[in-house]
Amino acid sequence: MNKKIMGIIGFIVMLSAALTLAACGNGTASAQGTAPTSKTTTQVTAAKGGTYAATTVTPTVNGDIVSIPAAAVNTSKNVEFNVKFDQGTASYMVYELNGALQMRASICVPCQGRSFTLKGNNLICNTCGTVFSAQTGKGISGSPACQNYPKAAVNFTTGADGSITANKADLLKAFTDTLTPGTP
Repeated sequence: MNKKIMGIIGFIVMLSAALTLAACGNGTASAQGTAPTSKTTTQVTAAKGGTYAATTVTPTVNGDIVSIPAAAVNTSKNVEFNVKFDQGTASYMVYELNGALQMRASICVPCQGRSFTLKGNNLICNTCGTVFSAQTGKGISGSPACQNYPKAAVNFTTGADGSITANKADLLKAFTDTLTPGTP
């Protein structure tokens, strides 16, 4: 079967599982507009290179453009958000690493984790504890199965109005790429 079709099938399977978990109260998937606007999980504030749990923000969607306030990342250092597509809901993270912003798909495919803690130069899956490079998205340690699914980067821009924006096509591509082992 072709790689693109396998990725789409994988996305649908993961989405179905995430929505099932969410319906049971155990998952983190949510439809756009129903996620809390500002939910902070336990966060340890520390000096540069510290540990930052993800803060959930609700994005603004205007046609094919998705935006979040840069102020949320400046304050929390690590935010997560969901975007609804025809295929289902996908999760993303934006964090500050060494003074620069990074945006990546936020899913640990085998364990179905969708939230990551930023600790120094690493992203730690809050579900299985697998460690990924915050710079490259590649797996470093933890579950060998989960390490095989690097977190793909999303092309984004920062606006003079204080927003971080990405188009839906780039967001969907990053999420789909993350569902494929070894990509990117």
